[in-house]
Amino acid sequence: MRTLAVGITAITFAFLHSLSAAEYGGRWTDEAIRERSVEYIENTKQRFEASAARIADLTESPFPIEYRELTEEQQRYYEKFLNDRISDSHREGLLGLILRDLESVRARLAEAEKSAFGQWEALPKSEQIVRENTVEGMIYGTEVSASRLGVVLDNSPSMRPYLEAVRAEIGNSFPNAHFREAAGSGMSIRRYSEGQQTYYLEDLWFYSEIPAVGVNPFDPKWHQPKIFERYQPHYRQVSLERNPLAALRALVENQEVDALYWFCDFEDDIDKGAFELLKQAIESHEVAFYVHSSNRRPKREIADLAEDSGGEVIRKRIR
Repeated sequence: MRTLAVGITAITFAFLHSLSAAEYGGRWTDEAIRERSVEYIENTKQRFEASAARIADLTESPFPIEYRELTEEQQRYYEKFLNDRISDSHREGLLGLILRDLESVRARLAEAEKSAFGQWEALPKSEQIVRENTVEGMIYGTEVSASRLGVVLDNSPSMRPYLEAVRAEIGNSFPNAHFREAAGSGMSIRRYSEGQQTYYLEDLWFYSEIPAVGVNPFDPKWHQPKIFERYQPHYRQVSLERNPLAALRALVENQEVDALYWFCDFEDDIDKGAFELLKQAIESHEVAFYVHSSNRRPKREIADLAEDSGGEVIRKRIR
């Protein structure tokens, strides 16, 4: 049987974590499109498998995931795609087919999760999230108090040389910190339009991790929303990875941290609407916000938000 799963899971992903110059303003090569597209598809399938396993565990019944079969012609195009020997139009048609299939599977999972949500709520609750003890620690000479610290690191190319040192510094006082990486320091409200419909792409789910106990794992906030047939997967993967607003909000709203540390260079634009979403999240959850720049000083509204929250602007230069 030839299915969409064939070939995708067999491909080697050793190259997939090297970012293409296209993602930072250069031209997309066929190789980069293929690598990032396959990364998006494979990651999506892994999330689906995890969701199916949770449903099966709750219901004590298998929840198989089935993908459509490829025709012989589609299989030929797919093999050409994996070898970077396909025209743009044929590639877009093939990827559109795969994305439609993924959306069909996602929708089926979402329906099952609706039922599972209620079943989980009806279970006796013997396990609750245990709040960690408050730690009084130091990060680059600044006192930080947190029982659950969330950290967002800018992993854009110019920032990567600093990240190992920053992780080590934070780990000295907060070994259980929740780390997320998102490229860039820009924040905007993401939208995607298809026909007459406009969708808001908050993407908190991408930066969220379901706690082992104490929360309903079938809450929609944890799961991937609608997959768009015409949103090319290499662009979508990059869009997901370059969303610090989603990373910050996910830590506050979904992981429920009580202190938040953001390390970036503050060289990108921050839209007013996006800033207001971050401010609302921090203030409504009473989170202490710490910002640390490798280069420029943060803009006044970011600095004010940090100081008003009980956090600080950390000014220590990293060399």
